[in-house]
Amino acid sequence: MPLLKIQDVESNCAWAVWRIQETVVELEALVDFTLETDEYLQVSNEVKRKEWLAGKLLLKKLSSHFGLDYKGIFKDANGKPFLNESKVHISVSHSNEYVACIAHKDHCVGIDVEPLKSKILKIKQKFLSEEELAWAGNSLEILTMAWCAKESLYKMIGLKGVIFGKDLKLKPFVKEANTISAEIVFGSIKASTSLRVEKLGDYTLVYCY
Repeated sequence: MPLLKIQDVESNCAWAVWRIQETVVELEALVDFTLETDEYLQVSNEVKRKEWLAGKLLLKKLSSHFGLDYKGIFKDANGKPFLNESKVHISVSHSNEYVACIAHKDHCVGIDVEPLKSKILKIKQKFLSEEELAWAGNSLEILTMAWCAKESLYKMIGLKGVIFGKDLKLKPFVKEANTISAEIVFGSIKASTSLRVEKLGDYTLVYCY
């Protein structure tokens, strides 16, 4: 199976990534559908089905890594996911070829994985501030890293109403960076944090915890 890796970040936190190479039928044979059958039946697109299935398998792997039995997930009022019967914080991201997950026993987490695509040039003003646009320029690598960072922060916060260009602030970084410094200013939340960057070929993975 193409489970690429499970990586411990600290004793209570780990992330994992799966490269999807199986067919839908092959993935279905590995998933326990007694847990989330109704949800799966609502997914009709074949690519989305692969992503959904691989995501469940990855969460099962992470649960086992923490010595837990995977019993499905539940979401709070804001749509933030947790592992059933454990309240372990999780975040999931999928983008065609890869599915990534992160789990933490105590703290909120966020993860995002994206391929390099030129279309990000057309939307950069929607998620970057004027100051960030000035140093990010038109670098696909930096823009993709910035998008993944802000998406990860958004998932970690787990609240509605966050404006990427205003509430999530990134400090300048280069495309070779393996960490990104950020500041969150949203409502009563005022915090500085650091995100970590991994490269998977033409894909970028960023996570925070």
